[in-house]
Amino acid sequence: MALKQNKQIAIFQPSPTQQANPDDVGASLLKFAKEAEFTAQRGAMDELFPYVYQAAKRMSTRAICKWLLEAHKIKLSVVTVAKALREEDRYWLELYERIRPAAREFAVAHNVEADFRTLLLDKNKFENLKDEPYVPFVSGAEEAFLKHMEYKGCVELLEEKWFVLDAETRATCLKHAHRLLIDELKPKRGKKG
Repeated sequence: MALKQNKQIAIFQPSPTQQANPDDVGASLLKFAKEAEFTAQRGAMDELFPYVYQAAKRMSTRAICKWLLEAHKIKLSVVTVAKALREEDRYWLELYERIRPAAREFAVAHNVEADFRTLLLDKNKFENLKDEPYVPFVSGAEEAFLKHMEYKGCVELLEEKWFVLDAETRATCLKHAHRLLIDELKPKRGKKG
């Protein structure tokens, strides 16, 4: 077995008569991963998608990728961004699933759960309701404190992840998420054989 240095990176190479030992290959891979430039931006597109979507209305995917790299050292390929914009359903559903529990809790706290969808579209309505005092109907002080902290977390999530988006982007998300959720509820027709 030989360990060959190539461009300052250790690469495991078995001798021609030996088969590679998976443990040695794994150790070599981990060593390479530690020494290589960090490029894994796991979840970056999941988190950034709604902002990339908005930016794509005015910028090319190449310009978006260049800005992310230069301004924030986030390395996303043009292909990744373009694919996300083409296959947007999954990202919209993920965003909706992230904010839905907080939005439902907020709506219930203000007795507007029947108008849940409108609340998510109307930033002014959210702001007005947010400014109203929230008094949870619970039995003890500790439980009231916990409910109030939960409510506060819901408000923060909606402010930071949902209402920072423009109205058109929020409406697009709701349209896609609603369609996908309705499709999930439809009975699947199997083949008759």
